[in-house]
Amino acid sequence: MGSDNFAADGITYHEMEDINIELYCVKKEPETEKKIADFLTANKIYYEKQETYIESEKMILVIFEI
Repeated sequence: MGSDNFAADGITYHEMEDINIELYCVKKEPETEKKIADFLTANKIYYEKQETYIESEKMILVIFEI
């Protein structure tokens, strides 16, 4: 976790925390992913989505980066 603040003239004007919503599943769950995406969109929250397979856990990790 970190931050991506907006600054000008050496002053922080708007603090922006890096927040991740993590969805762990054994198999793809497009309905759950859509519910999360729909919620973020409905609340005008910009996000990026990444997906990776965790071999050691045999799980899929979907990250919604806010």
